[in-house]
Amino acid sequence: MNVSKTCPSCKQTYVPELADDVEAFSLWRNGTLIQHAFPDATPAQREQLLTGVCSDKCWDELVGTPNFDITDAELLTGEQP
Repeated sequence: MNVSKTCPSCKQTYVPELADDVEAFSLWRNGTLIQHAFPDATPAQREQLLTGVCSDKCWDELVGTPNFDITDAELLTGEQP
């Protein structure tokens, strides 16, 4: 199946690996949850089909890198150290 995606960050056009699994792709396109249609795929592979983001680098550029040092209170108030 020829399914191309364009990354919203770097604009690269590519064919996700999961698009090669015609049966699973068809299940997903017909309403099966993506994690059920592609149970052996990694979250990153499934994300490629959902959003088109092609790599961890592009993901970080779009949504940023998580700050694991931030406290719950800082999250609630929006204040950062």
